[in-house]
Amino acid sequence: MKKIAILIITIFSISSAFAENDDTGYDMPIVIENGEILPLEILTVPVVIHADYTSSQWRMIKDIKKTLPLARQIAAEQAKIEAECDGMDKKAKKEYMKVKEDEIVSKYKPIFDKMSARRGKVLIKLINREQDAYQVIKGYKGGFRAAMWQGVASVFGLSLHSKFNKTELNFVNSVVARIDANEL
Repeated sequence: MKKIAILIITIFSISSAFAENDDTGYDMPIVIENGEILPLEILTVPVVIHADYTSSQWRMIKDIKKTLPLARQIAAEQAKIEAECDGMDKKAKKEYMKVKEDEIVSKYKPIFDKMSARRGKVLIKLINREQDAYQVIKGYKGGFRAAMWQGVASVFGLSLHSKFNKTELNFVNSVVARIDANEL
């Protein structure tokens, strides 16, 4: 937002510096009042957009905007997989889950490799708004694999059980609502 404000101010400054010649010989913005040529003074007003957010909240908003589509995509794929697994016996479900795991890893690994730890935390918390990521892994892969992935996450300072605290959750819910309404 600051970049946009700076860009707008720069454009106005440049456009006023190259104002057209008004057959008066002046290359500056002017106003003609009662036959007098007066220079037009342009006041630069600082543009403040959403001053009610702190820099850490803006960082959180940026992270949510980047990870929310991914969290929604993951939730939709999970719902699809669960619907397809209904009615399968244990062996068929295990084989199906192995195929799906390979597809999911090949699809999301490049995205997760580029993701920062802070955005990874936000993504886990966004997924955990709906259900516990640890329980999802445990349901699909078993308790041992879920504990193993929890250990891997803890090495990076993350937790598959992490959730937003109450104030964070209220903030995140309002940000998500504003993103859905195209206000952010």
